[in-house]
Amino acid sequence: MPDLKVLLISTYELGRQPFGLASPAAWLRADGFQTTSLDLSRQSLDEEAVRTASLIAFYLPMHTATRIAVRALERVRKLNPSAHLCGFGLYAPVNAGLLRRLGVGTILGGEFEQGLLSLVRRLEAVAPGPGLPQVEPEISLARQNFLVPYRDDLPPLEKYANLTLPDDSTRVVGYTEASRGCKHLCRHCPIVPIYNSSGVSARITPRLPESASGLSTQGKVISPEAMSWSGFECKGDLLKAGTFSPASRNRSRERYLSRQMSVASGGCPRKPSLWQARAPVEVGRSPMETIA
Repeated sequence: MPDLKVLLISTYELGRQPFGLASPAAWLRADGFQTTSLDLSRQSLDEEAVRTASLIAFYLPMHTATRIAVRALERVRKLNPSAHLCGFGLYAPVNAGLLRRLGVGTILGGEFEQGLLSLVRRLEAVAPGPGLPQVEPEISLARQNFLVPYRDDLPPLEKYANLTLPDDSTRVVGYTEASRGCKHLCRHCPIVPIYNSSGVSARITPRLPESASGLSTQGKVISPEAMSWSGFECKGDLLKAGTFSPASRNRSRERYLSRQMSVASGGCPRKPSLWQARAPVEVGRSPMETIA
């Protein structure tokens, strides 16, 4: 089994358990590599994990996550100057110049799981270090066969945002991805320069029920509760059915919109049909404080 250690870091994911760590962790572990997932929105920076990692990869799905990662990169480089640094996610390619000036050696956008696996295999074959040149494409739109996400070393779902129901009770909320890309061309959106650079409007991921089943971690089964499904709200026996109902989505929007007004925190304000009322994120320590 390879002894190369990989540290996957998420800095901010809208109060959700980061699928962007759980998915690549599954790919790397299936190939025998050691991975540690660290969510700085819920955990402090693990200095020992940073010092012992050969590859440190930051998940950059949005603007806020990237700004926090920029601060974290400075500290990570001081703790482990010999590690190879990677940035992956929607905001990695569009900020490639900045990230490379900060010491990031590999930039991966679009379908990043295969690129990360390729990078780790190359690092294992040579002496790991920050100077390994990139051969993987910065933006990959190759179709992938997704694995069940590995969530075991992430904080439990109870630590993340909850769903508040009309009677003020709360439900545990899970998150997975049903699609990547978008058919719209909103000028403010980071999806467009990544997925529409080759005319690809959307990617529907296969094996969605299996992906959702990874949410039943720490003995918590999500099927009778609510789950955020790539911007849609789903209720009922989701894992049993493996589908979602647009009508149910619209009813949920009408029910919660007047109560919470925390709409479109993860959606697009120009596409009201995709709006989702989200539960308020737990008030507490700012993600910035985890790297201070």
